[in-house]
Amino acid sequence: MSYKAKKSIALTVVLLFVLFAVFYYSTHVVKKPDGSSLYKIAVLLPLTGPGAAYANQVLDGINLAYQDLKESKKITENEFVLLVEDTETDTKKAVNALNKFISIDKVQIVIGELASSITLACAPIAERNKVLLFSPGSSADAITTAGDYIFRIAPTDSYDGEFLANEMVQRYGVNTASILYLNNDFGIGLKDVFTKKFEALGGKVVLTEGVNMGSNNYKTPVSNLREAYVDAILLIAASDENITAIKEIRQLGIKSKIFAPSSFNNPEIPALAGGAAEGIIFSAASFDGIKDQENVARFLRLFEKKYPQKTPTTFTAYGYDAMMILVQEIKKNGYDAEVVKNSLYKMPPFYGASGVTTFDENGDAKKELTLFVVKDGNFMAIGGK
Repeated sequence: MSYKAKKSIALTVVLLFVLFAVFYYSTHVVKKPDGSSLYKIAVLLPLTGPGAAYANQVLDGINLAYQDLKESKKITENEFVLLVEDTETDTKKAVNALNKFISIDKVQIVIGELASSITLACAPIAERNKVLLFSPGSSADAITTAGDYIFRIAPTDSYDGEFLANEMVQRYGVNTASILYLNNDFGIGLKDVFTKKFEALGGKVVLTEGVNMGSNNYKTPVSNLREAYVDAILLIAASDENITAIKEIRQLGIKSKIFAPSSFNNPEIPALAGGAAEGIIFSAASFDGIKDQENVARFLRLFEKKYPQKTPTTFTAYGYDAMMILVQEIKKNGYDAEVVKNSLYKMPPFYGASGVTTFDENGDAKKELTLFVVKDGNFMAIGGK
Protein backbone atom coordinates (compact mmCIF):
# COMPACT_ATOMS: atom_id res chain seq x y z
CA MET A 1 0.00 0.00 0.00
CA SER A 2 1.36 3.44 -0.93
CA TYR A 3 2.19 6.11 1.60
CA LYS A 4 -0.53 8.30 0.08
CA ALA A 5 -3.14 5.55 0.53
CA LYS A 6 -2.07 4.92 4.12
CA LYS A 7 -2.27 8.63 4.87
CA SER A 8 -5.75 8.80 3.33
CA ILE A 9 -6.94 5.89 5.49
CA ALA A 10 -5.45 7.45 8.61
CA LEU A 11 -7.14 10.78 7.88
CA THR A 12 -10.44 8.97 7.32
CA VAL A 13 -10.14 7.15 10.67
CA VAL A 14 -9.35 10.42 12.47
CA LEU A 15 -12.28 12.14 10.78
CA LEU A 16 -14.65 9.34 11.74
CA PHE A 17 -13.41 9.48 15.33
CA VAL A 18 -13.97 13.24 15.46
CA LEU A 19 -17.46 12.88 14.00
CA PHE A 20 -18.28 10.16 16.53
CA ALA A 21 -17.01 12.32 19.39
CA VAL A 22 -19.03 15.31 18.19
CA PHE A 23 -22.14 13.13 17.87
CA TYR A 24 -21.62 11.50 21.27
CA TYR A 25 -21.16 14.70 23.19
CA SER A 26 -23.90 16.54 21.33
CA THR A 27 -26.38 13.81 22.25
CA HIS A 28 -25.15 13.01 25.76
CA VAL A 29 -23.74 16.24 27.16
CA VAL A 30 -24.79 19.83 26.52
CA LYS A 31 -22.17 22.49 27.11
CA LYS A 32 -23.03 25.79 28.79
CA PRO A 33 -21.26 29.02 27.76
CA ASP A 34 -18.76 28.62 30.60
CA GLY A 35 -17.80 25.17 29.30
CA SER A 36 -19.30 23.14 32.16
CA SER A 37 -21.68 20.26 31.46
CA LEU A 38 -25.45 20.28 31.64
CA TYR A 39 -27.04 16.86 32.15
CA LYS A 40 -30.66 16.10 31.31
CA ILE A 41 -32.86 14.03 33.60
CA ALA A 42 -36.32 13.46 32.17
CA VAL A 43 -39.36 13.05 34.44
CA LEU A 44 -42.32 11.06 33.14
CA LEU A 45 -45.28 11.17 35.56
CA PRO A 46 -49.12 11.17 35.52
CA LEU A 47 -49.47 14.66 36.98
CA THR A 48 -53.15 14.74 35.97
CA GLY A 49 -55.67 11.92 35.82
CA PRO A 50 -56.30 9.08 38.32
CA GLY A 51 -52.65 8.79 39.40
CA ALA A 52 -52.12 12.53 39.92
CA ALA A 53 -52.14 12.59 43.73
CA TYR A 54 -49.18 10.23 44.06
CA ALA A 55 -47.37 11.59 41.00
CA ASN A 56 -47.36 15.14 42.33
CA GLN A 57 -45.97 13.85 45.62
CA VAL A 58 -43.15 12.19 43.66
CA LEU A 59 -42.49 15.43 41.76
CA ASP A 60 -42.36 17.37 45.04
CA GLY A 61 -39.66 14.96 46.19
CA ILE A 62 -37.69 15.28 42.95
CA ASN A 63 -37.80 19.08 43.10
CA LEU A 64 -36.82 19.03 46.77
CA ALA A 65 -33.78 16.87 46.01
CA TYR A 66 -32.86 19.14 43.10
CA GLN A 67 -32.95 22.16 45.40
CA ASP A 68 -31.06 20.33 48.15
CA LEU A 69 -28.30 19.26 45.76
CA LYS A 70 -27.78 22.82 44.56
CA GLU A 71 -27.90 24.43 48.00
CA SER A 72 -25.46 21.87 49.43
CA LYS A 73 -23.09 22.53 46.48
CA LYS A 74 -23.21 18.88 45.37
CA ILE A 75 -24.12 20.13 41.93
CA THR A 76 -23.44 23.52 40.40
CA GLU A 77 -26.14 25.88 39.19
CA ASN A 78 -27.69 24.52 35.96
CA GLU A 79 -25.36 21.51 35.90
CA PHE A 80 -28.48 19.34 35.75
CA VAL A 81 -31.78 20.18 34.09
CA LEU A 82 -35.14 18.49 34.66
CA LEU A 83 -37.43 17.91 31.67
CA VAL A 84 -40.95 17.13 32.93
CA GLU A 85 -43.81 15.62 30.91
CA ASP A 86 -47.33 14.90 32.18
CA THR A 87 -48.56 11.52 30.90
CA GLU A 88 -52.11 12.26 32.13
CA THR A 89 -52.24 8.60 33.27
CA ASP A 90 -52.51 7.69 29.58
CA THR A 91 -50.29 4.98 28.11
CA LYS A 92 -50.22 6.41 24.58
CA LYS A 93 -49.24 9.87 25.83
CA ALA A 94 -46.55 8.35 28.03
CA VAL A 95 -45.07 6.42 25.12
CA ASN A 96 -45.12 9.52 22.92
CA ALA A 97 -43.43 11.58 25.63
CA LEU A 98 -40.72 8.96 26.14
CA ASN A 99 -40.04 8.81 22.41
CA LYS A 100 -39.73 12.61 22.37
CA PHE A 101 -37.29 12.53 25.28
CA ILE A 102 -35.15 10.00 23.45
CA SER A 103 -35.28 11.23 19.85
CA ILE A 104 -35.50 15.01 20.30
CA ASP A 105 -34.12 15.79 23.76
CA LYS A 106 -31.44 13.06 23.54
CA VAL A 107 -32.10 12.00 27.13
CA GLN A 108 -30.25 9.03 28.65
CA ILE A 109 -31.86 8.96 32.12
CA VAL A 110 -35.63 8.98 32.84
CA ILE A 111 -37.43 9.01 36.19
CA GLY A 112 -40.77 7.33 35.55
CA GLU A 113 -43.35 6.06 35.15
CA LEU A 114 -45.50 5.61 38.26
CA ALA A 115 -48.34 3.33 37.11
CA SER A 116 -47.09 -0.22 36.58
CA SER A 117 -49.05 -0.69 33.34
CA ILE A 118 -47.52 2.46 31.82
CA THR A 119 -44.02 1.54 33.01
CA LEU A 120 -44.44 -1.83 31.30
CA ALA A 121 -45.51 -0.10 28.07
CA CYS A 122 -42.49 2.23 28.19
CA ALA A 123 -39.95 -0.43 29.17
CA PRO A 124 -39.41 -1.95 25.68
CA ILE A 125 -38.74 1.52 24.24
CA ALA A 126 -36.20 2.33 26.95
CA GLU A 127 -34.59 -1.08 26.58
CA ARG A 128 -34.37 -0.86 22.80
CA ASN A 129 -32.75 2.59 22.97
CA LYS A 130 -30.54 1.72 25.96
CA VAL A 131 -32.07 4.48 28.07
CA LEU A 132 -32.31 4.07 31.86
CA LEU A 133 -35.93 4.01 33.09
CA PHE A 134 -36.07 4.48 36.87
CA SER A 135 -39.57 4.10 38.34
CA PRO A 136 -40.34 5.87 41.62
CA GLY A 137 -43.33 3.68 42.45
CA SER A 138 -44.31 0.91 40.01
CA SER A 139 -44.62 -2.38 41.89
CA ALA A 140 -46.03 -4.99 39.45
CA ASP A 141 -44.04 -8.23 39.37
CA ALA A 142 -43.83 -8.16 35.56
CA ILE A 143 -41.43 -5.22 35.79
CA THR A 144 -38.81 -7.57 37.26
CA THR A 145 -38.23 -9.06 33.82
CA ALA A 146 -39.00 -5.91 31.79
CA GLY A 147 -35.38 -5.26 30.87
CA ASP A 148 -31.81 -4.62 31.89
CA TYR A 149 -32.26 -0.83 31.88
CA ILE A 150 -35.41 -0.85 34.04
CA PHE A 151 -35.09 -0.05 37.75
CA ARG A 152 -37.50 0.81 40.54
CA ILE A 153 -37.16 2.12 44.06
CA ALA A 154 -40.45 0.74 45.48
CA PRO A 155 -40.89 -2.83 46.78
CA THR A 156 -42.44 -5.38 44.43
CA ASP A 157 -46.01 -6.64 44.71
CA SER A 158 -44.65 -10.09 45.57
CA TYR A 159 -42.79 -8.79 48.58
CA ASP A 160 -45.65 -6.56 49.73
CA GLY A 161 -48.30 -9.26 49.24
CA GLU A 162 -46.34 -12.00 50.96
CA PHE A 163 -45.40 -9.67 53.82
CA LEU A 164 -49.06 -8.78 54.45
CA ALA A 165 -50.16 -12.43 54.27
CA ASN A 166 -47.54 -13.44 56.84
CA GLU A 167 -48.42 -10.62 59.23
CA MET A 168 -52.18 -11.13 58.96
CA VAL A 169 -51.95 -14.86 59.70
CA GLN A 170 -49.08 -14.98 62.18
CA ARG A 171 -49.51 -11.70 64.05
CA TYR A 172 -53.29 -11.17 63.90
CA GLY A 173 -54.61 -14.72 63.54
CA VAL A 174 -56.63 -13.92 60.41
CA ASN A 175 -58.17 -17.10 58.97
CA THR A 176 -60.56 -15.73 56.35
CA ALA A 177 -60.21 -12.68 54.11
CA SER A 178 -61.85 -10.88 51.22
CA ILE A 179 -59.99 -8.66 48.77
CA LEU A 180 -61.13 -5.37 47.23
CA TYR A 181 -58.62 -4.51 44.53
CA LEU A 182 -57.93 -2.17 41.63
CA ASN A 183 -58.47 -3.96 38.35
CA ASN A 184 -55.04 -3.12 36.87
CA ASP A 185 -51.53 -4.61 36.82
CA PHE A 186 -50.82 -3.37 40.34
CA GLY A 187 -54.06 -4.57 41.91
CA ILE A 188 -54.31 -7.92 40.15
CA GLY A 189 -50.66 -8.76 40.74
CA LEU A 190 -50.76 -8.01 44.46
CA LYS A 191 -54.10 -9.83 44.86
CA ASP A 192 -52.71 -12.97 43.25
CA VAL A 193 -49.49 -12.97 45.29
CA PHE A 194 -51.36 -12.37 48.55
CA THR A 195 -53.91 -15.10 47.83
CA LYS A 196 -51.26 -17.69 47.05
CA LYS A 197 -49.26 -16.95 50.21
CA PHE A 198 -52.29 -16.49 52.49
CA GLU A 199 -53.78 -19.83 51.50
CA ALA A 200 -50.39 -21.56 51.74
CA LEU A 201 -50.35 -20.40 55.38
CA GLY A 202 -53.75 -21.99 55.99
CA GLY A 203 -55.98 -18.99 55.37
CA LYS A 204 -58.93 -18.84 52.97
CA VAL A 205 -59.76 -16.02 50.55
CA VAL A 206 -63.56 -16.05 50.50
CA LEU A 207 -64.29 -13.31 47.96
CA THR A 208 -62.45 -10.96 45.58
CA GLU A 209 -63.97 -7.82 44.06
CA GLY A 210 -62.25 -5.75 41.37
CA VAL A 211 -62.90 -2.06 40.67
CA ASN A 212 -61.58 -0.03 37.74
CA MET A 213 -59.21 2.83 38.56
CA GLY A 214 -60.99 6.18 38.64
CA SER A 215 -64.34 4.60 39.47
CA ASN A 216 -66.39 6.03 42.32
CA ASN A 217 -68.84 3.12 42.32
CA TYR A 218 -67.79 1.05 45.33
CA LYS A 219 -71.27 0.44 46.73
CA THR A 220 -71.95 -2.87 44.91
CA PRO A 221 -68.56 -4.53 45.51
CA VAL A 222 -68.51 -3.40 49.15
CA SER A 223 -72.06 -4.70 49.64
CA ASN A 224 -70.85 -8.07 48.37
CA LEU A 225 -67.97 -7.95 50.88
CA ARG A 226 -70.45 -7.36 53.71
CA GLU A 227 -72.13 -10.66 52.94
CA ALA A 228 -68.85 -12.60 53.10
CA TYR A 229 -68.41 -12.41 56.91
CA VAL A 230 -64.61 -12.61 57.02
CA ASP A 231 -61.97 -11.80 59.62
CA ALA A 232 -60.29 -9.19 57.45
CA ILE A 233 -60.50 -7.24 54.20
CA LEU A 234 -57.41 -6.48 52.15
CA LEU A 235 -57.90 -3.16 50.36
CA ILE A 236 -55.62 -2.79 47.33
CA ALA A 237 -56.27 0.71 46.07
CA ALA A 238 -54.56 4.00 45.30
CA SER A 239 -55.13 7.70 45.80
CA ASP A 240 -58.83 8.68 46.05
CA GLU A 241 -59.94 5.06 45.71
CA ASN A 242 -58.65 4.34 49.22
CA ILE A 243 -60.85 7.09 50.65
CA THR A 244 -63.94 6.14 48.65
CA ALA A 245 -63.61 2.47 49.56
CA ILE A 246 -63.09 2.85 53.30
CA LYS A 247 -65.94 5.35 53.60
CA GLU A 248 -68.26 2.86 51.90
CA ILE A 249 -67.01 0.01 54.10
CA ARG A 250 -67.67 2.02 57.28
CA GLN A 251 -71.07 3.27 56.10
CA LEU A 252 -72.22 -0.30 55.54
CA GLY A 253 -71.13 -1.21 59.08
CA ILE A 254 -68.57 -3.88 58.17
CA LYS A 255 -66.64 -4.86 61.30
CA SER A 256 -63.80 -6.84 59.70
CA LYS A 257 -60.24 -5.60 60.20
CA ILE A 258 -58.93 -3.69 57.18
CA PHE A 259 -55.40 -4.16 55.88
CA ALA A 260 -53.72 -2.39 52.97
CA PRO A 261 -50.40 -2.44 51.07
CA SER A 262 -47.91 0.43 50.93
CA SER A 263 -50.09 2.38 48.45
CA PHE A 264 -52.17 3.38 51.51
CA ASN A 265 -49.22 5.30 52.96
CA ASN A 266 -50.53 8.82 52.39
CA PRO A 267 -50.79 10.90 55.61
CA GLU A 268 -53.62 12.95 54.10
CA ILE A 269 -55.98 9.94 54.00
CA PRO A 270 -57.13 10.00 57.67
CA ALA A 271 -58.27 13.62 57.46
CA LEU A 272 -59.84 13.25 54.02
CA ALA A 273 -61.63 10.05 55.06
CA GLY A 274 -63.23 11.80 58.03
CA GLY A 275 -62.32 9.15 60.61
CA ALA A 276 -63.15 6.16 58.39
CA ALA A 277 -59.45 5.25 58.23
CA GLU A 278 -59.11 4.73 61.97
CA GLY A 279 -57.67 1.31 62.83
CA ILE A 280 -56.55 0.41 59.29
CA ILE A 281 -53.24 -1.47 59.24
CA PHE A 282 -50.90 -1.08 56.27
CA SER A 283 -47.38 -1.83 55.11
CA ALA A 284 -44.66 0.75 54.44
CA ALA A 285 -40.90 0.88 54.00
CA SER A 286 -38.95 0.46 57.22
CA PHE A 287 -35.93 2.52 58.22
CA ASP A 288 -32.56 1.85 59.77
CA GLY A 289 -33.08 3.64 63.08
CA ILE A 290 -29.48 4.79 63.34
CA LYS A 291 -28.09 5.29 59.84
CA ASP A 292 -31.34 6.61 58.39
CA GLN A 293 -32.13 8.95 61.25
CA GLU A 294 -30.01 11.88 60.07
CA ASN A 295 -31.09 11.51 56.42
CA VAL A 296 -34.78 11.29 57.26
CA ALA A 297 -34.56 14.24 59.67
CA ARG A 298 -32.86 16.31 56.98
CA PHE A 299 -35.49 15.34 54.41
CA LEU A 300 -38.33 16.27 56.77
CA ARG A 301 -36.69 19.57 57.71
CA LEU A 302 -36.16 20.55 54.08
CA PHE A 303 -39.67 19.46 53.10
CA GLU A 304 -41.32 21.51 55.83
CA LYS A 305 -39.38 24.57 54.72
CA LYS A 306 -40.17 24.18 51.01
CA TYR A 307 -43.75 22.89 51.33
CA PRO A 308 -45.13 24.24 54.65
CA GLN A 309 -48.73 23.46 53.69
CA LYS A 310 -48.09 19.84 52.67
CA THR A 311 -47.36 16.52 54.38
CA PRO A 312 -44.49 14.32 53.12
CA THR A 313 -45.39 10.80 52.00
CA THR A 314 -43.59 7.63 50.97
CA PHE A 315 -43.95 8.76 47.36
CA THR A 316 -42.36 12.11 48.17
CA ALA A 317 -39.45 10.19 49.68
CA TYR A 318 -39.26 7.89 46.63
CA GLY A 319 -38.99 10.92 44.34
CA TYR A 320 -36.34 12.53 46.55
CA ASP A 321 -34.24 9.36 46.75
CA ALA A 322 -34.60 8.61 43.02
CA MET A 323 -33.16 12.01 42.16
CA MET A 324 -30.41 11.73 44.76
CA ILE A 325 -29.35 8.25 43.60
CA LEU A 326 -29.30 9.15 39.91
CA VAL A 327 -27.32 12.37 40.41
CA GLN A 328 -24.88 10.47 42.62
CA GLU A 329 -24.36 7.86 39.90
CA ILE A 330 -24.10 10.37 37.04
CA LYS A 331 -21.56 12.45 38.97
CA LYS A 332 -19.53 9.31 39.62
CA ASN A 333 -19.83 7.65 36.21
CA GLY A 334 -20.71 10.35 33.69
CA TYR A 335 -23.86 10.76 31.63
CA ASP A 336 -23.97 7.33 30.06
CA ALA A 337 -26.97 5.09 30.69
CA GLU A 338 -24.99 1.88 30.20
CA VAL A 339 -22.32 2.83 32.74
CA VAL A 340 -24.86 4.21 35.22
CA LYS A 341 -26.96 1.06 34.85
CA ASN A 342 -24.01 -1.21 35.58
CA SER A 343 -23.08 0.92 38.59
CA LEU A 344 -26.61 0.77 40.03
CA TYR A 345 -26.49 -3.02 40.09
CA LYS A 346 -23.40 -2.81 42.32
CA MET A 347 -24.47 0.23 44.34
CA PRO A 348 -23.75 -0.07 48.08
CA PRO A 349 -26.65 0.56 50.49
CA PHE A 350 -28.11 4.03 49.98
CA TYR A 351 -29.52 5.43 53.22
CA GLY A 352 -32.22 7.85 52.15
CA ALA A 353 -35.60 9.36 52.95
CA SER A 354 -37.46 6.17 51.94
CA GLY A 355 -35.25 3.74 53.85
CA VAL A 356 -32.27 1.67 52.81
CA THR A 357 -32.04 1.00 49.06
CA THR A 358 -29.97 -1.49 47.09
CA PHE A 359 -30.81 -3.18 43.79
CA ASP A 360 -30.84 -6.86 42.90
CA GLU A 361 -29.85 -8.43 39.58
CA ASN A 362 -33.24 -7.43 38.09
CA GLY A 363 -33.10 -3.77 39.07
CA ASP A 364 -35.68 -4.31 41.85
CA ALA A 365 -35.19 -2.37 45.06
CA LYS A 366 -34.37 -4.52 48.06
CA LYS A 367 -36.27 -2.78 50.86
CA GLU A 368 -37.68 -4.06 54.11
CA LEU A 369 -41.32 -3.41 55.07
CA THR A 370 -42.96 -2.80 58.40
CA LEU A 371 -46.53 -2.27 59.64
CA PHE A 372 -48.30 0.96 60.57
CA VAL A 373 -51.77 1.59 61.98
CA VAL A 374 -54.01 4.64 61.78
CA LYS A 375 -54.50 5.79 65.37
CA ASP A 376 -56.18 9.06 66.37
CA GLY A 377 -55.77 10.27 62.80
CA ASN A 378 -52.04 9.63 62.68
CA PHE A 379 -49.81 6.83 61.39
CA MET A 380 -48.23 4.85 64.20
CA ALA A 381 -45.49 2.25 63.63
CA ILE A 382 -46.30 -1.29 64.79
CA GLY A 383 -43.20 -3.05 63.51
CA GLY A 384 -42.74 -6.44 61.92
CA LYS A 385 -40.15 -7.26 59.28
